[in-house]
Formats: sequence, structure tokens, C-alpha cells
Amino acid sequence: MIFPYKSRARSVAGASQIPCGTADAMQIQNAYTRLSDNLDQSLTGICLFDAQTLHFHYLNKGARRNLGYDMDRLPMMTLFDIQPELDEASFRTMISPLVNGEKEALVFETMHLRADGTLYPAEVHLQWVTQSDCREFLAIMLDITSRRRAQLALQENEARFRIIANTIPTLSWILETEGSRSWHNQRWYDYTGTTPEEMKGWGWRRVHDPALLPVVIEKWNEAVSAGQAFAMEVSLLGADGQYRIFLTRAEPLKDAKGQ
Repeated sequence: MIFPYKSRARSVAGASQIPCGTADAMQIQNAYTRLSDNLDQSLTGICLFDAQTLHFHYLNKGARRNLGYDMDRLPMMTLFDIQPELDEASFRTMISPLVNGEKEALVFETMHLRADGTLYPAEVHLQWVTQSDCREFLAIMLDITSRRRAQLALQENEARFRIIANTIPTLSWILETEGSRSWHNQRWYDYTGTTPEEMKGWGWRRVHDPALLPVVIEKWNEAVSAGQAFAMEVSLLGADGQYRIFLTRAEPLKDAKGQ
């Protein structure tokens, strides 16, 4: 069976032959055709571009539909026509680990420019491909607009939470199961006169009454082991140097498995 191969200019430069029977040849040809069609029909953007000129050799239908370009325009386009954030110098520096064989693939996020002038965020998986005399880059391009929106929504929710938590008149905190604290609200810092850096990890112990601290730790460990709420009166040192009693209650945050 004969397979043509193309030069960098994409003209037929020769052919390779695999000896096989007629039935085998048909199976190979059918499998090759199905694979080619499936890749072209994929909703995920797939492209090939020249390693030297960076001109596109191929974009599948998923990439063409997302970007809005047709096959007639592709030979005149380079990578930088769809990635305006990149310039050739920075791109060559970024891909040097691929070219030098230090890495098999690169993954990075960028902005893609559509034919209508709109931009969308994309995650690019880039590989170095060498076949006969043709050296190309294979890129898998994922539209991550939904992911970015979800990240933005999460950031907005976190900002709302912090506003609410810093407004309530009580002292609030988040404690990891092993006992280190990862967050305190502003009321905590106002009362104790401490800073986030001072309270990081196990720093919260410094504002507890040393005489009662062992009992606090013991009760906390019991609550964690049982997966139950923690509740007790604790004595906390204020910025004025005075200890005051606070009724403290903490509810466990559990995952979907109840852990």
C-alpha cells in the first residue's frame, strides 16, 4: 500500500509503500480515513503549524469554527495572527525546551483572536512533531471561557464572604483538622492586636490563656476525631493586655463522603 508524504510546502514529495494484501490495505486505508475524519470533526481545536515560518498548515473544523477562519486564509496566517499576546522572540524562548528535547509538551494559557476581532481565553497543549523533512508544532487548543467565568464567580463569592465575615461583630476563624489556622476575620485582629503573619499556622496559641490551652487542644482533638462540633469557653488575650472569656463554637466542614 502506498502513502504519499508532503514537503514543507505541502506538495507531494514522494511516497512510502507498505507491502500488504488487498484486504489489509483496505482496512488500513479505512482506519486512516476514519481517524482523519474524526480529528477534523472534533470540537476540540487542533492545528499544525510550521516550526520555522510558524505558518499554519492545518486547522481542523473545531478550530476553524471557533476562530472563524476558513482554509483559504490559513496559508497566509501565522500563529501570531490568532495570539496577539505573543511575539516571536518570547515564543521562541518559551518553546526552546520542546525543540531541545527537554520537554515532551508545553501547556500554557493565552488569548485567541477570532476573525471578527473578539478575544477568548484558550489553554494550549503544544508538541514538537517531526516527520521526514517536515518539522511542525501540533497544538491542541481548548476554549476555557467557561472555566474563566467559573473562576471569576468563585473569586466574587470569596470576596462577598470576606466582606460578610469581616463585618459581623464576632471573632471568626477557620482551623485545619490538625490544629493550624488558615484564616481569621478582621474582628479577630482588631481584638487581639495581632497580624495575619503572626497568626499563621499555630500562631493563634499565643493569645490563649496558657493555663487553659492544653484543655482547648484536648477538646479540639476529641471533636475532630468524633467529627463533631467543638464548643467551650476560652480565654483570649486582648490588645489591651486583658484576658476575656469567649464562648467558642466550631462546626466541621465535611466533604461529599462525610470526611
